[in-house]
Amino acid sequence: SNDNKVNSLFQLLNHCKTNAGTRLLNEWLKQPLTDKVKISKRHDLVDFLMDKLELRQMLQNDYLPQIPDVRRMTKRLNKNKNSTGQSNTCLQDVLKLYEFSMKIPEYIELLESFIDQEDQGDQSINALIKETWIEPLNQHMDPLMKLQEMVQTTIDLEAYENNNDYMIRVEFNEELAQIKTELDELREQIKIIHLESAETLGFDPERKLKLENHHLHGWCMRLTRNDAKKLRSFKEFIELSTVKAGIFFSTKQLKEISSETARLEKDYERQQASLVKEIVEITLTYTPVMEKLSLTLANLDVLNSFAHVSSYAPIQYVRPKMHGFDDAERKTILTESRHPVVEMQDELIFISNDVNLETDTNEFQIITGPNMGGKSTYIRQIGVITLLAQIGCFVPCEEAEIAIVDAILCRVGAGDSQLKGVSTFMVEMLETASILKNATKNSLIIVDELGRGTSTYDGFGLAWAIAEYIATKIKCFTLFATHFHELTSLADKLPNVQNLNVVAH
Repeated sequence: SNDNKVNSLFQLLNHCKTNAGTRLLNEWLKQPLTDKVKISKRHDLVDFLMDKLELRQMLQNDYLPQIPDVRRMTKRLNKNKNSTGQSNTCLQDVLKLYEFSMKIPEYIELLESFIDQEDQGDQSINALIKETWIEPLNQHMDPLMKLQEMVQTTIDLEAYENNNDYMIRVEFNEELAQIKTELDELREQIKIIHLESAETLGFDPERKLKLENHHLHGWCMRLTRNDAKKLRSFKEFIELSTVKAGIFFSTKQLKEISSETARLEKDYERQQASLVKEIVEITLTYTPVMEKLSLTLANLDVLNSFAHVSSYAPIQYVRPKMHGFDDAERKTILTESRHPVVEMQDELIFISNDVNLETDTNEFQIITGPNMGGKSTYIRQIGVITLLAQIGCFVPCEEAEIAIVDAILCRVGAGDSQLKGVSTFMVEMLETASILKNATKNSLIIVDELGRGTSTYDGFGLAWAIAEYIATKIKCFTLFATHFHELTSLADKLPNVQNLNVVAH
């Protein structure tokens, strides 16, 4: 089905269960790590999660889906705190944050339970789990005790749990308690009038004679038009209005009580709103702590998602061995590598490829071959696999050694920017110029079909000059797919250039 089509790396990796996790994944994809130690830590954690299927499933099915979007809620609280009409939504958000803070110990327990099972063999992974997840959760738990106390003393948790009502605890404020008592008394009187009227008119108070809180008339009674004929025999009933559903009517006493009730309800709301405002102000001071908790759990969510993707790929992903910028030998060697997004398509058998890039021997590769032969997929998959490794995910290969790059610079495809009034050729030149300016010896350059937008000779001349400049001056890993077969003679001139040909079976 087309709904499950994976069209981007983000879609492939996003098995996150929290909004904060999805946002973090987005950030990681845009800002991959370049520090070997940090990358290695993420790989350790993914390794740990891939090992622990039970933990992974508990997180995905039970724990992570319960986490609210803290950022969205604090934003909403900030926006609504001054409008009196919003006190219900405000209390709702405060309660959600309160519930979230009460759940944190469960996450800590869950993670600890999976550490303790180990026979203390690998101390370093235990220490890493503590450092990344458990300690930050513990650390930000303490300040929240005060928030929990405040919520428990000010908000009526019983009303919330039993009827989903958002109310301030009456005991918390004398004025509220006073108004509440008066309101309760008036409501009792309304009930009595209802029952007495039912007796006078001879109708069943449950089924026939309805008591309603009307948006215009306030508390009043209603009978069907047919039954309402009886009203005319009694002087004390005042008809209010006739609608399809019947006739609304009241008595003098009920009218007075009704308007008094409406006035008290307004007072109650006003009083409650000012208290809610105070509660919200206090809750918002905890925003930084909540955000930190949310981020720690988002990190757990994203790494859990990586472990899920790596485990359930058509062929399980492997952990890459990383080479840093300062390593003596920088090389990217991928055995049986596949394009993670392409291999997810139905009815597609992906032919895996080996990749071998080594500094000084074959860092610059010229790739020729028929159109649609898979040149583009091959060079793109190397970029994608490098990116996957540097955000901390495992990679779709049998084995992988990957040199960390400081940038992946691409010049791919020949789409015109006619809307911007720039020709294909101009776009190519601008993009290529920017690549040449920004690349360092630690970059990865991917060029697909350079020199298309102009005549054959000029295109070839440009492709040659650019290729030669990259190979002699920048000397970084480069994949240069081209349709100019003459370019292959560059390999005879320069020792670090290698020719590859894509053969379609």
